[in-house]
Amino acid sequence: MYKMSLNNVLIIAKKEFSDLISNWMMLVVLVSYLVFIGLETFGYITSFNTGVPSIVKVFMGDVGAASAYLIYWDLTQFGAIIGVMIGCLSIANERHNNALNTLIVKPIFRDTIINGKLLGSVSFLVFIIGFILIIYTSGLLIFLGNQMAPFIGDYTAKIIMIFVLSIVFILFFFLLSMFISLVVRNQAFAMILSLIPVYLSNMVCSSVYASDMTAALPFGGYIAGLVASVSPTDMMYSLIYGVFRISSPDVVNTFMIAVPVIVKLLGLSFVICILCYIIFIRRDIT
Repeated sequence: MYKMSLNNVLIIAKKEFSDLISNWMMLVVLVSYLVFIGLETFGYITSFNTGVPSIVKVFMGDVGAASAYLIYWDLTQFGAIIGVMIGCLSIANERHNNALNTLIVKPIFRDTIINGKLLGSVSFLVFIIGFILIIYTSGLLIFLGNQMAPFIGDYTAKIIMIFVLSIVFILFFFLLSMFISLVVRNQAFAMILSLIPVYLSNMVCSSVYASDMTAALPFGGYIAGLVASVSPTDMMYSLIYGVFRISSPDVVNTFMIAVPVIVKLLGLSFVICILCYIIFIRRDIT
């Protein structure tokens, strides 16, 4: 029984992965994202032709830290949109093709369906982030090998942390968009609603906006800090000085600095994941 359930999960996960990688909307977003990162990387590489780039000066000449920060910024600034797309399409595709109706009437448990969809979606997310980091790192090593060589240990330590942290960060928005797509039947409206938290997360991470939102409340300053602290974007930005301003080739020490943020994001994601399970299992999602 357990083996059959596991096989069903893997079958659904494979289908989910193939559906996402062949979906034209997902491909448009990914290609646009890769083009943006490519242009950013090209500008960064060519800037070495006229001297030391300003971003490298910010990091005291540490090319490894500057290079890691550049991709960190791109992944956190725009990666949430990929999470939203994966979450919305994961539900929208099945509803549009009536595949959920077919799966639900088959002799498999509903939790098997959502387990498979989650496994397939997370696998797709890991594949995309890994692919981006491999292409980015390869480009740097090819065109900036001499400049990168003295800082390769520092870069490697930070890029491993970025890989894990980016997945956890985007996972939050993926689960949130999946939750919204399960609650809201109109998928176009669900996608719009899913993009609003991305905007709010970026907005409230600014102390100025957070202070304006809570100015009329008692203890507004404390509340403003509390509001900003639950923003996933603010959590990511809080690591800039703790991780990227410190030159360290030690993977463990670099990763440990990011552990509190990873735990917070996983905690928020776990709560949303439980809500997704409850809605999917208990409600009529047809």
